Amino acid sequence: MKNNGDIFVKSPPASDNGGDTPDDADRSDVSSETIQVVTTDDLPSGNTPLYAEDDFTLPRIEYILQNLTDWLGVVLVPFICVTLAFVFLFRETVVSGDSMLPTLEDKQMLAISDLFYDPAYNDIVVVWAEDVMNSRTGTRGEPIIKRVVGVAGDRIRIDFKEEVVYRNGVALKKEFLDGSWYEDGHLVRDFHYGIADNQIYGTLFEGGEEIIPEGCIFVLGDNRGVSKDSRSVEVGMVDMRMVVGKALFRIRPFDKMGIL
Repeated sequence: MKNNGDIFVKSPPASDNGGDTPDDADRSDVSSETIQVVTTDDLPSGNTPLYAEDDFTLPRIEYILQNLTDWLGVVLVPFICVTLAFVFLFRETVVSGDSMLPTLEDKQMLAISDLFYDPAYNDIVVVWAEDVMNSRTGTRGEPIIKRVVGVAGDRIRIDFKEEVVYRNGVALKKEFLDGSWYEDGHLVRDFHYGIADNQIYGTLFEGGEEIIPEGCIFVLGDNRGVSKDSRSVEVGMVDMRMVVGKALFRIRPFDKMGIL
C-alpha cells in the first residue's frame, strides 16, 4: 500500500506466477479498474497515518509559527533581560570633556550603577557638582566624572611644586612605563596642579593637609591640567549623596568596549 498524503492507493494483487510482481509487459495490461482509492476514513482504527516529527507535511502556517517562536526566544529574551538590567540596575552616561584622559575620552558612553556602592580607591565615579557652572545650560550644577583618591577619614595633601599627592602621609606612587605616566597604578595624562590660589579648596593651596569628612570622598581627574575636581572650591569634598554611580563598563565606542 502506498501513502499519498491522506489518500492511499491500493496496488493490484500479485500475479499467479509464484507471487512475483508482473513484468513490464504485464504491467502495461493492468487495467485502471484494478486501482482502488482508499481514504483515511476507510482505514481500520489505529492505522491512521501520523506525520513524522521532521516531516514538512505540517501545515505551512504552523511551521512558520513554530520557527518564529524559536527565533523570538533566541533574540527577544536576551534583549528584554538587557533592557531590564539597564532600567533597574544600571544607567547610561556620556563622558563630556577631556578631564579623564587617557582613560576616558570625550563622548564615550558608560554604564554606571550606585547599587550597594561603597567607595574605594581608584574607582571612577560620576558625581553631581552643584556649584560647577554648566556650560550647556548656563546655570550651576553639572555631572562630572572623576577618580576616587581618598575616602572618609583619609588625610590628603598636595605638593603643587613637586606635583605629588599624599594620602595619609604617603606619596601616591608615580612611574613612567612604556611611554606613559602612571599614578597609584592607573594611567594619568598630566601631573600639572596649577590652580589659582583663590580657587583651591581649603588649606590645600598652602600645602596644608585636609581630612576627608565622614560620608565624603576626594576625587581627581586623570588629566590634572584641565580637570575641575576636589582641588577646586567648586567641587571640594564630595558628599556621597551626590555620587550618581560608579562607572563599570564602557559601552561605546564598540572597539573600546570593556570593563573599567
